[in-house]
This record gives sequence, structure tokens and C-alpha cells, in this order.
Amino acid sequence: MKHTLARWLSWAGLAVTALTAAPLRVIAQRNLNDLQIKPPVGDLIANINRLLNTVFLIAGITAFLYAIYGGFLYLTAGGEPANADKGRKALTNAIIGVIIISLSFVIVKYAVGVVK
Repeated sequence: MKHTLARWLSWAGLAVTALTAAPLRVIAQRNLNDLQIKPPVGDLIANINRLLNTVFLIAGITAFLYAIYGGFLYLTAGGEPANADKGRKALTNAIIGVIIISLSFVIVKYAVGVVK
């Protein structure tokens, strides 16, 4: 089973490499001076905006999961002050993280709106 999986993955990797390298051969036959490529500024800003949205989404999910972790620690402390304090600190840090993420999201959206 392991041997066939490794073989399948190697063939899949070869196929992906072949399919992605095939267009490069076609581009190499063209004269680059005829293409007159201009950098698409709007596309660059859209791509940066999409990347930042993804980063903020991941940061928000991480802060949410950290808040759940802190709440779990606080609820399962069982009367031990050290564990309750650890959970309380985790919840506080998660809330501070959400505030920072929200403010940075607003600032970035404003900056992207100014650049557009």
C-alpha cells in the first residue's frame, strides 16, 4: 500500500510538472519585446487586498481558537488558582488580539481605499 501510494504521488508530481512547464515552452518562442507588458497596478492592489484578507481571517480564527482554549482552561481549573489565572490571562490576551486585529483591519482597508 505504501509503495503504490508513493508511486502514485510521484506520477502525480510528474504530471503536474509537465502540465505547468508546457506553457513555458510556448512563451519562450515569442519575442518579449513584442509583448509590451505593462504592470497591472489594479491587479497588484487586488492581490494584496486578497492576501491581507486571508491573513486577517487566519488571525481572527487563531484568536477565536485561543479564546476557546482560555475558556476551557478557566472552566476546567477545578478550583486551582494557577490554572484559573492561566485561563483568565489567555482570555484577556485573546480579546486584546481581536481588538488589535480589528483595528489593523480598519487601517489596512482605509490605506487600500486611499491607494485605489
